[in-house]
Amino acid sequence: MNEEARRIVRDAVNAVSGMWLLPDMTRAKLLRLWGMEIGDGARISSGCFFGGTDVKIGSWTYLNQGVHVDNNGRVEIGDFCTIGMNVLLATSHHQLGPSHRRAGPIDGRPVTIGDGCWIGGNVSIMPGVTVGPGCVVAAGSVVTGDCEPDCLYAGAPAELKRRLD
Repeated sequence: MNEEARRIVRDAVNAVSGMWLLPDMTRAKLLRLWGMEIGDGARISSGCFFGGTDVKIGSWTYLNQGVHVDNNGRVEIGDFCTIGMNVLLATSHHQLGPSHRRAGPIDGRPVTIGDGCWIGGNVSIMPGVTVGPGCVVAAGSVVTGDCEPDCLYAGAPAELKRRLD
């Protein structure tokens, strides 16, 4: 399948799977048929966008409305995670270009979210970031670096606020 055909399929799948009329579990089944790896009991709300199929969503994980996965690199979300509304999982990174066009060639860097994480609403997780298991990322944060397991991160850029039991 050529690039244009892949884009058409991607846009059609996102249009259908993004409809609020579909139950969350049906949406997950449709995305599995498209080629995504989605665990048992995963729930995906309406309005989510996936830029491709190189995605793994763990069992019993919940993606709230409007989650955006740009998918130029692999995205892995562990089991028992809760991802808040309007979260951006950015895998696209531009190399620095010349002065007439600073956004140079694009490359993909993976994003990994460990088991049991809670990612608050409107969080942006930048390319190449790993969020360790058991982390909480406060709403509105911008995660630019890796997060240690079982910690609370907040801010823009997100900083370690405290360790969790």
